[in-house]
Amino acid sequence: MIGNGFLALPIIERLDSEGHEVSVFSRRAKNHIKVRQIEGDILKPDNWKEVLRNSYQVVINTAWITNHIQYQTDEINKDYARSAISLAKEAAKARVEHFIGFGSCAEYGLRLSPCVAGKTLLKPGNLYAEQKVETFEKTMQLLLSTKTRFSWLRIFQPYGLLQDPKRLVPYLINGLKSESSIEIEDSRSLLDWVTTRDLASAVSWVLNNSVPVEIDIATSVGHTNLDVLNYLEALLGKAKEIRLLNQSLEGSTQCLVAGRGSPIFTSGWRPGDTLETGLEWVVRNA
Repeated sequence: MIGNGFLALPIIERLDSEGHEVSVFSRRAKNHIKVRQIEGDILKPDNWKEVLRNSYQVVINTAWITNHIQYQTDEINKDYARSAISLAKEAAKARVEHFIGFGSCAEYGLRLSPCVAGKTLLKPGNLYAEQKVETFEKTMQLLLSTKTRFSWLRIFQPYGLLQDPKRLVPYLINGLKSESSIEIEDSRSLLDWVTTRDLASAVSWVLNNSVPVEIDIATSVGHTNLDVLNYLEALLGKAKEIRLLNQSLEGSTQCLVAGRGSPIFTSGWRPGDTLETGLEWVVRNA
């Protein structure tokens, strides 16, 4: 496992609980992670080239820029893309059986209808999404002629435990619990909210089942940011006056939701959480 952040932690726990021998490569070890940890920097190839000599069957790369404010435009996206492509190349040389990379629904760009992995055209609208698409396409090209299986998991709107407090769900929870005001920038777009524990379930499914290269990690159900707020108000028994920002007509047409025909669903996987049960889980453990 490359990375030990918000998305990686539930996957580490899930795979460990299933009896897999898991090693985690990250900049800093974390005390609450009980599997083997190796410190190193994904942006420094010499660090992980040494690690790949240990004959791993699967490499899962979750590492990428996560800064909420600047991740869409930061030039470091290019560094992460180069590193991810190089990692895949070295993994194939090391005879890794399965390489899993993490993409994003942002690769689809502005959508008017649900997306289906492998069929919906990719139209990245910012540097982050462009570099994700480039990483996917170049990795696919690299691994095509090798024996290494490749999976590209496009994650939709993830939420869960230990998420960056600037992200919407923890921001709303903290706002409802405190005296601070709440501002919502987009109240109309339909987004596909998926828990990190469902992400972990999907990764386990991909490892153990025959599925296409491109996979959407989602629920196929769309909710607005206001829906999220309304659920949280009901769960916490609190309501707050909100301020809506940038309510344009364009915002009402956005639909970043995975279609029911997406390969993850047709292969037999189903999310365990609805938005309501997922938010209950987060609130209970906040």
